[in-house]
Amino acid sequence: MKTLFACLFSLPFVSLAQTLETVIQKGHELAVISVAISPDSNYVATGSRDKSAKLWELSTGREVRSFLGHEFGVNAVAFSSDGKYLITSSADMTAKIWDVSSGKELFSTEPDEKFLTDIAFSPDGKYFVTSGYPDSAKIFDFKTKKVIKKIPVNADQGNGSGVNIAFSPDSKWVAFGQDNRVATIHSTSDWKQSFKFELPEGFCGGCGTQLAFGRDSKHLFMASEQGEVKKYELTNGKLQHQYAGNVENLSSLDVSRDNKKLLISTKTEVIVWDTESGKELFKINPELKEDINETAFTLDGKKIIITCNDNTAVIWDLQKKKTIGFLTGFLNSRDKGGLLYDQDDYWSSNIAKFVRLKNHLLLSKDGKELIKGRFGTKVKRWDVATGKTSMEYGGHKKAVLCYDLSQDGKRLLTGGGDGKIILWNTKTGDSIKTIQSYQHPIFSIHFNQDETTVASSSWDGTMKVHDLNTGKRIQLFDFKEEGSAYNILWGKNDLYLISSHGNLLKMWEIDTHAPVREFIGHQELITSLHLSPDQNSLLSSSGDGTIRMWDIGSGLLIKKFKIPGAVHMSIFSADGRFVYSAGSDRTIRMWDIATSKAIRTFEGHKGEVTSLVLSP
Repeated sequence: MKTLFACLFSLPFVSLAQTLETVIQKGHELAVISVAISPDSNYVATGSRDKSAKLWELSTGREVRSFLGHEFGVNAVAFSSDGKYLITSSADMTAKIWDVSSGKELFSTEPDEKFLTDIAFSPDGKYFVTSGYPDSAKIFDFKTKKVIKKIPVNADQGNGSGVNIAFSPDSKWVAFGQDNRVATIHSTSDWKQSFKFELPEGFCGGCGTQLAFGRDSKHLFMASEQGEVKKYELTNGKLQHQYAGNVENLSSLDVSRDNKKLLISTKTEVIVWDTESGKELFKINPELKEDINETAFTLDGKKIIITCNDNTAVIWDLQKKKTIGFLTGFLNSRDKGGLLYDQDDYWSSNIAKFVRLKNHLLLSKDGKELIKGRFGTKVKRWDVATGKTSMEYGGHKKAVLCYDLSQDGKRLLTGGGDGKIILWNTKTGDSIKTIQSYQHPIFSIHFNQDETTVASSSWDGTMKVHDLNTGKRIQLFDFKEEGSAYNILWGKNDLYLISSHGNLLKMWEIDTHAPVREFIGHQELITSLHLSPDQNSLLSSSGDGTIRMWDIGSGLLIKKFKIPGAVHMSIFSADGRFVYSAGSDRTIRMWDIATSKAIRTFEGHKGEVTSLVLSP
């Protein structure tokens, strides 16, 4: 019995350690929110809401490796001064130190009381610092990894920037950008506060501060939300220059290595000044479709790296005044089939989360061919042995999110983002029947037992049953209270339909549309449904980290399995004795139903596992 998975694109190259690796060029799956440039400027590290940090080769834009281990988004990344180590912080309340050459996790802090927003190595290699929503920043001794000092801080929890950290290049100072447009500077010799820069009066909650030292260690540059961009002289603590006032939607600040240029980024633009004259040199609007996050200068100060909510980082040439490259991957550069929902947008965030996980696989009945959608608007069929495409199914106007094979494998059902249901001849690729039933994406689609009808559900909050011969709709469920049905299944003998809506799970009598069972227990989005071989038990997985096995007759819970992080898929084995599960922790587990224990694990995936299928 074999578990199959999809590798979308891979590229061999020579790594930092000069060993041959094959790296899947996936790119980030969610917004890129942090960036750091290696000391030699050959590499770029990025952190993302997809829980990973990645290393990129700047000259080619190639993805070098991923740093995997955080349970929530990676909101800050920083290199050690020798380039050997990378440190990351996360909303999972931990900071982790990694070996850059291998990607191996070397150390993790214990979870803090609240989530972290920034980290930094001291340039002399003696310390590293973590900070965020907790009431104090922690100073760690790098060798012992022990906390040697806690410094009180006031985090911006309104806009969520928390606390920003910066070390002076000579390692004599550490600064903290805080809420209410405040920056404090402490001496690393005794950790006592040496300077505090703040507005003389008034209070501004949600007004976080970004900061950086000048490369000569004699000046501090700072910018605050709804405040000024300023430069302070550290010999006397006096304001030396004000570059701008009343900045809104501030996201980052950086100083070039030659100390000549200062930049700040907001959600929509990047502004660069001459540090001495205060003259505005560039106002950059890269015309990105999503918000800008952190921005940083390269070593020569001629380029900047702009991270963005569109899952990519932009390489911008200051002299040419244009984008010259992207740090992305195949998943971000490929045709998304018209499904351009933004997970960071209020109105489309829910459907964007659903669509991201719709990445299912089908195997032909003989196990020799693999079927998958999400290739532009097409569905593709591959020969498993050779990896070659054997058929493409083109007819949808938007990406196909769900599909089902007939029992003899001769017919294929697809449900598209364009709201179409299409029945195909699997072998020839010809369409047999097209049913334009929805105006919104179809999430789930299934043949009934005798394959004369099809059940489907859509983002529009309805579930429908159509006759496959005539295309006529014969049942309509309008889920006004439950909302969109993310997953549906036919019940035993096609007498019922089962649907999941967020964390709700219900079974419906088809003729009366009455709910006859409610399976209560999940606390987050239900991500998959699967019936046992005898059709008496229902398996559900959820973002709450559980796989639950239900008795369909009574609606009661029979078994519950728990993993770290969200579960994206769970399925029964062919004999019904085992359960396989996978999810955000990138591990596939095999569970013995009788003992409720995981008896085997399959590790090695570099990203979240969203689909499982067993060969015949």
